[in-house]
Amino acid sequence: MTRDQVAAGFSSDWARHVGTTGPLAHHLRQARLLPWIRFHALPMSKRYAETTEEKQIILTRADELATEILGEKADCWLVECRDDRFGNATGTGVKGHAALDIAEPEEDYIWTAYVTPVRWKAGSARRLLWQVAQDRTGPTLWINRTSGAIFAPYDGGFDLFPTSQQHVEALRRKYPDWLSNEPGGL
Repeated sequence: MTRDQVAAGFSSDWARHVGTTGPLAHHLRQARLLPWIRFHALPMSKRYAETTEEKQIILTRADELATEILGEKADCWLVECRDDRFGNATGTGVKGHAALDIAEPEEDYIWTAYVTPVRWKAGSARRLLWQVAQDRTGPTLWINRTSGAIFAPYDGGFDLFPTSQQHVEALRRKYPDWLSNEPGGL
């Protein structure tokens, strides 16, 4: 795929599944257009890992939840949003990579969304997931090209945007210990 084909393919898939809201999880959550659920990366809602064991918990939860929401070997778009604070995305050297700008209305900057077609496989993105968990990168998400389900990790947890409210409830039942105690789910 050329960069233009990637940009067109992503834009088409995103518009079909999400609409006009940009690919930032906090915008998706605020817009309330999609079903949403948040899981914490560590027990007791701890935000950052301090031990090797905690790092493994974060990466294991990330792989499990991403596979649950995206599907193993699913065709996805990897969207890595960056601004001047974070430098380039990991996929910038990949053939078929495209960059799209997203305005952040509340801030004085523009995110650049680096979009790359990928096939999700548990364990394949651990380096990137660890960077996200340590808040060393900008907003990152994967969207299943067929279903539109979204996995959006952040430092402290994972926002999931399943395709139905029924899937949200199934996830809530399957991973109750990973949920927030906050009434709003944050």
